Amino acid sequence: MKKSVSLTAIAYVLATIFLLIIPINVQASPIIENEKFIKEGYTADGIKYSIYELIIPDNETVSRIAVSKWVSIVVYYDGDVIPSSTYPYEAYDNEYKTVMKGTLRRTSYEYLLFGNRTRTVYQGTVHGNI
Repeated sequence: MKKSVSLTAIAYVLATIFLLIIPINVQASPIIENEKFIKEGYTADGIKYSIYELIIPDNETVSRIAVSKWVSIVVYYDGDVIPSSTYPYEAYDNEYKTVMKGTLRRTSYEYLLFGNRTRTVYQGTVHGNI
């Protein structure tokens, strides 16, 4: 994996995010209107993170059809770190109107000098029931 410094990578982030974890120093407002702050904490390595949950509509119906989908997410970690090679994904999908789950694999990461963060891309197939 090649690590590089990129000042323009932040603009790309919004186009690829399904689940967003943003290192912050205070509890922030949701990034998207249907996101709700869940918690913040520290990884085993002492890296601060914040998690937002997608709000699930009350009128959702339940069926038993299995669906899968390829997803890409971006995770930001404070500082210059080597992120985990896998990420446990679980998020509400607006297209299928269900919770999708799976283990994503790290495809790339880079240290962003501006902001002192490591930007990590995880990708993979997730599954759910509709």
